Amino acid sequence: MNIITYIIRHKEILLEILEKFRTPAYIYFEEILQENVQKYFDAFKRYGKFKMMYAYKANTNIEICKILKNLNVGADVVSAGELHIAKHINLNSRDVIFTSNGKTDEGIDSALNFGCTINIDGFEEIEIIDEISKQINKRPKVSFRINPEVNPHTHDKIATGVKESKFGINFKEALNAYKLAGQKNFEILGIHCHIGSQITEIEPFVEEAKKISKIVTDLHKAGINLKFVDLGGGLGIDYLHNGSYNGLSHNDLANGILPIVENLNKNLRYDVELILEPGRSIVGNTGILLTKVLSIKRTPYKKFINADAGFNDLIRPAMYDAYHKILNLNDQSEGDEIFDVAGNLCESCDILGRGRKIKANRNDILAVLDAGAYGFSMCSNYNSMPKPAEILITKDKKVKVLREREKFSALIK
Repeated sequence: MNIITYIIRHKEILLEILEKFRTPAYIYFEEILQENVQKYFDAFKRYGKFKMMYAYKANTNIEICKILKNLNVGADVVSAGELHIAKHINLNSRDVIFTSNGKTDEGIDSALNFGCTINIDGFEEIEIIDEISKQINKRPKVSFRINPEVNPHTHDKIATGVKESKFGINFKEALNAYKLAGQKNFEILGIHCHIGSQITEIEPFVEEAKKISKIVTDLHKAGINLKFVDLGGGLGIDYLHNGSYNGLSHNDLANGILPIVENLNKNLRYDVELILEPGRSIVGNTGILLTKVLSIKRTPYKKFINADAGFNDLIRPAMYDAYHKILNLNDQSEGDEIFDVAGNLCESCDILGRGRKIKANRNDILAVLDAGAYGFSMCSNYNSMPKPAEILITKDKKVKVLREREKFSALIK
């Protein structure tokens, strides 16, 4: 689905929404969300034991999580709060994996009582989980996050499988970690790896799958038989929308890693469950951030479109130098002037888009595309700004308020 065409087709609905709910506001499209999920299931349908665990960190709006649950998608949670959301919407514990490099005792206790898989990140964590589990008389269900030393060729801040990363147990120490856990009263279920986000090449995924396959084979020889292999997420999306995107398709990903997993099964003589944890590629293009033009500013050196959204609403451009395409819903014609689209925070880095050829006037509505992932979930109240509303356009074109705009009273409670 062409997201730009889709947004323009729904322009009148979007403008009507803003008459009531004002800007800034996040808008999500259920139809696109469902399509993104189906692409994964279609690509991996040839593999009988395939499961998706949606990365809650990308967008934890409870209604989004409910929709995904109804589409048979589980949850990859990284905090006690995200685990609480998964439990609140009644996800089965078998469909939840709890992953973090620094789990709180509260989070471990909650995960043990819930009965989900705890993804162990380090050797000391084995002892911590063992201690807490004995205190509450619960047998831990565990997997191990392995650092495979794979360069995902993505932004340094979202590369999680390089050797210097804070995440996971180094692949050379994996066998020792499993043996130590085997000495405890742990139910060892699987192996996990996540090499990074916004990956657009198949080679890192293939290298990751091969290294994890080797570890699973070594574990099998040592008498440790795993039930699942979790290769994480990271499938990139097209932020540029200029026809130049040469990133991976869902079929590319399946064709790259399935032969490795199938060969692993042949060697093991039994089938492991394959898990992926997509986040951005599920919700990224599902959401847009709508912001109003406050004023146009021309200086001798730069021209600015001042908007009423800033990095308190969408931090990715400031934090990662990320590019998000920006459309003017009131006028899609290309202007002659080049502007920076500036947020309204007292920070020089508060720029939503640099060097954009956009025709805009005061009170026009701009749509910042591909804001469904790491948008609202990374919002803050910096400069005492209330958090924006979140609104869903359902698959039957109804408007559903998912979260009301935060009131000023919430800032001083």
